[in-house]
Amino acid sequence: MSSVNLSGQHLQRPRPEESLLLVIDVQERLLPVIADSDAIVERHCELLGGAKVLGVKTIFSEQYPKGLGSTVTTLWSWIEESDRNVYSKVAFSFVDAYPELLEEFRAAGIRHVILTGVEAHICVYQTARDLLALGFAVTVVSDCVGSREHSDRDAALLELRRIGVRVLSSEALLFDLLREAGTEAFKQISMLIK
Repeated sequence: MSSVNLSGQHLQRPRPEESLLLVIDVQERLLPVIADSDAIVERHCELLGGAKVLGVKTIFSEQYPKGLGSTVTTLWSWIEESDRNVYSKVAFSFVDAYPELLEEFRAAGIRHVILTGVEAHICVYQTARDLLALGFAVTVVSDCVGSREHSDRDAALLELRRIGVRVLSSEALLFDLLREAGTEAFKQISMLIK
């Protein structure tokens, strides 16, 4: 991951090969009560397509799937393409649920974790905070996270920014990872986000 220094602020510039996309708890029985859920799923499909084009490793978590169901069917094709990398949990933070997995990712060169999913103020927030504390660069994708109430989502994003998490839209993130126009990856991603 290359670094940029702007006005004394140290910013991490992500690279696809050093990044991991973690889709948190976008589940059958949870999503219907989330504000703007249709738009969130649509943005996920674009982001997941872009991540595939760029070679970003993707995994999914499911919070108490016995009660909340599995990941929504719209996203199952991405799970199958990701070798069924689905991790069940009852802890709100993915870090609490799978600390050993994060060490494997670190050993594999993952330095940047991209977070999406629900709920923004619970599982996404706690996972982002814990990853940051472990030294990972963390980006939360603003149009791919949600809560039952807009106010909870907005408060979580505000606090995440305050503690040093990057908050970007899916389009901004994809183009940050892409870095340049004129490539085949640029053409594919441009088609995805139209």
